[in-house]
Amino acid sequence: MYYSPSSDMAAGPIIAMVFAMGIGALLAIILIEAAILTKLKWKNFWPSVLASFSANIASALAGFFLVDIFGQLTSALDKMGIEWSMIIIFFIGSALIEAIVLWLFKRASLRETALAALAMNAASYALIILPMFIFLRIL
Repeated sequence: MYYSPSSDMAAGPIIAMVFAMGIGALLAIILIEAAILTKLKWKNFWPSVLASFSANIASALAGFFLVDIFGQLTSALDKMGIEWSMIIIFFIGSALIEAIVLWLFKRASLRETALAALAMNAASYALIILPMFIFLRIL
């Protein structure tokens, strides 16, 4: 099979661009979530940045290891006609994981911790993840 040299040379910059966009999205999510936590008077801004960063890293690592299980579950739900199942499952999973991490940073009540985790995830999903998902589905 013949491969054009130009397509081989473009792979590196494309991979670098996708990686940079992912890092940019992660930074935006961390800042948005830290602002939400600060607005909820959970903690001051910089401790909220650290908590959001830690929660997102924990959520990403868990997602990396659980992606096969989540993939099987979303596939089954898609076959049953439940659209957007991947977004729903990842939202619930990340909210649970991030609530645990937030609780480790501030031993607040379950209600306060759950509210903070849901609010910060709702904001990041609504502003970044959902539009990105819709854009990729259109392509």
